Amino acid sequence: MGQILVRRTDLKTCFLETKFLYGQSSRQKQVRNTPVHNHACWQLEGMVKGYCSIKTASVSTDIESGQLLVIPPGFNHRFAYDNSESCFISLKFNLNIPAGYRAGSWQPQIISGPETVLCYEILMRALDKCSDENETVALISSIEHLTASIIEKAYFFSKKDMNDPIISRLKWLINKQPQHQPKVKELSRLLNCNRKYVAAHIRNETGMTIKEFIDSERAEIAAQTLAHSQNTIGEVACMLGFPDQYTFSRFFKKLKNVSPREFRKDLNLVKKTAANHGVSHKLVR
Repeated sequence: MGQILVRRTDLKTCFLETKFLYGQSSRQKQVRNTPVHNHACWQLEGMVKGYCSIKTASVSTDIESGQLLVIPPGFNHRFAYDNSESCFISLKFNLNIPAGYRAGSWQPQIISGPETVLCYEILMRALDKCSDENETVALISSIEHLTASIIEKAYFFSKKDMNDPIISRLKWLINKQPQHQPKVKELSRLLNCNRKYVAAHIRNETGMTIKEFIDSERAEIAAQTLAHSQNTIGEVACMLGFPDQYTFSRFFKKLKNVSPREFRKDLNLVKKTAANHGVSHKLVR
């Protein structure tokens, strides 16, 4: 039985839908300047080695090794690379932003994250070499998932939301032992907080009761596992601590408005359709 797939970010990444368009993976580039330009899509640049500068009408900012730069659509910019050969990652993508949601800032943002740059490098190199259609779709899905997490944190959530100690800790406790169905009293004790205080805080921040919040997190873990593993529905039910597949299916349908079987069937249909429309292409060199 495979290990359950748990989310590693503090925030859900189902808020945004990310569509991979184009990528270049850690290619060496000799010193040169690009002309001023902009894109209709979002752009992400990650420096693996060396550094470059992004220049706008009034500002020049250095991007060093291990840093990511996110550029919103329509923003005029040009790049100036250093004197040595630079290794970089470039990604272009579209976002389906929920209707009525206002982003905070649409300026380019630099994000320090050597681990994230390395993660992109590994994923995109694997994609470049991949010849299996199903594996290609899975790799693109991983890139899109990672990108959605980065954009959400950079543009759509305040620092208060990201650093909320109670919510972050609560999510970590739920994800740590997905096979264990935690009780509200137990979680309050582990949070070292009064149960009524935790309940009021969760209600104020999320609009849910603690029980609803726990169920929502566990349903998301189940959805990620159904989407990204080959485990049967019965095995997923066992991993999440449900007594049987029937009880798990009722729980999942209540939270996701679709049965686990239908969820996986619909997801496979989406992947197949995407592959048939050329999503499983190689990275452009």
